[in-house]
Parts: sequence; structure tokens; C-alpha cells
Amino acid sequence: MQSRILESTQKERERKHNEKENDSREQKRKSEDIANDKNIYTYCGVLLAFSSQPYYFLTDDDTIQIGDTVVVPVREKSNELKGTVVSVGKYTRIAVPYPLEKTKKIIGKAEQQANGEA
Repeated sequence: MQSRILESTQKERERKHNEKENDSREQKRKSEDIANDKNIYTYCGVLLAFSSQPYYFLTDDDTIQIGDTVVVPVREKSNELKGTVVSVGKYTRIAVPYPLEKTKKIIGKAEQQANGEA
């Protein structure tokens, strides 16, 4: 009985060790991907009514400027809010102000949305 417990404990230790090694390799690969990504990403800091700190959003619209009112997704995709752009910056992936894979995109300028444009 005791040998089975020891065997089970040893297997569990090996499994955890292998998981840590896999996590470490995956983290290294992600770091290399980030360092090798030379794309330029445009981030806008958008001030929303419920917050005193800006939230960061991605945009492909080079006409967005500080002071523009934009429509952004919040929480679930079906919710949208208007906010004011307080910063615009261009970054490589390694320097983005918020992780690229977690950053939502600006839907558009508020005027364009009101006119039915995309």
C-alpha cells in the first residue's frame, strides 16, 4: 500500500515537473514572438464616463486624434460606449501599453457611427 502511495506521489511530481517545463518553453516562445514582431500598432487612450483613467483600444484609423469622440466596445461585444480620445501612440508589440491579445478595437468615430458610415 505504501509503495503505491509513493509511486503515485512520484508520478504526480513528474507530471507537475513536465507541466512546468512545458509552461516555461511556451513562455519563452511567446517572448520570442513578441520580440520578433516588428509591426506597428496604434493605441488610443480613451476616457470613458465611468472612469478617471483611460482605457486602451487599438485602431487602424489614422485620422483619429486627441479630442475625438469614439465608440468603443465594453464588457460584452453588444455593449458600446462613447469616449474621448486622450492619447494616440504607435508602438511595437514589445512596448504596447496593454497586451495586444487582450486589447479591443475602436468601433469608429462617433460622427461616423451617427451617419451610418463604417
